[in-house]
Amino acid sequence: MNKMDAVRPRRRSPTLFRQIAARLAAFTLLFAALDVGIVVFTYSRQPESLAQELLTLEATKAQAGGVLSPDLLTGPPGAESWSARYVEPGSPELRRVGQTGIDGASTLVDWTRREHTPRGYRISGVRAIDRGSERRWLAMQFEGDGIRPYVPVIVNEIIQHVMLPLIPLSLLLLLFNVFAVRRVLQPLRNAEREVDALEPDNTLLRLSEPSEPREVNTLVSAVNRALGRLDAAMATLREFTANAAHELRTPLSIMQLSLDRLPAGKQRDELRADARHLTRLVEQMLDLAQADALAIDGHVAIDLADIGREVVAAMAPK
Repeated sequence: MNKMDAVRPRRRSPTLFRQIAARLAAFTLLFAALDVGIVVFTYSRQPESLAQELLTLEATKAQAGGVLSPDLLTGPPGAESWSARYVEPGSPELRRVGQTGIDGASTLVDWTRREHTPRGYRISGVRAIDRGSERRWLAMQFEGDGIRPYVPVIVNEIIQHVMLPLIPLSLLLLLFNVFAVRRVLQPLRNAEREVDALEPDNTLLRLSEPSEPREVNTLVSAVNRALGRLDAAMATLREFTANAAHELRTPLSIMQLSLDRLPAGKQRDELRADARHLTRLVEQMLDLAQADALAIDGHVAIDLADIGREVVAAMAPK
């Protein structure tokens, strides 16, 4: 591993909330694509419906834009020919159905006709346009081929029936995702704070096990069991250290007495120095085992100066 790899900061892994949000967004896009495919497939199998929607869309644009002259209407994209004009109620282009009213007057209705031509198809029809209290009738006709003239209808259907319902639904799902994930992760945050509060001098502390969710409860229970095993292992180690120190005291004392009986000389002095060093090491092991067994309150203030004075006074010759 080179030096650049050693100093390069570790990339943080994405949070669970980000992962769920990303999956939710991917699912939403997949659902939207599937819905778009269904809309396109459905309309491709219903050319008459496409023709009706197309003329209605052109009439809606004329009414919304306040177009007084039909010549200003551009028509659908890709149309080979396009014509639009206002007609009078008595025009033969208008159809009348039924008998309404006492006077027997007929009712004018919208209509659409789709015809096949050698080059594709011809769409013609009439739509009513209301301007305040006045109603006018717009007759339209165009010829085209393929799906391109119907693109505005398909796009409008996608916006009306896919995007508009899907966007608020996605926002609601996102808000629900924020609430649900935070609620589910709250026990983990509590466990994190309790883990940070653990101290090596108090191995009896355990994490609070939440009642739900079950997965978090199982994880916290496993951590508590691991802490219990660690506490048992540390207790065994402390007990072994204390027992070993006690067991070594007697042999060391006997060895010290035996060394004192040896003839004076350099070799005896070296052996006695080694014995004193070993005795001091055993005493330190015993003191460490006794110190580990003490329960010290971490909130008690201790004056080290007083302790130092007591130690010096105890070591001073009397």
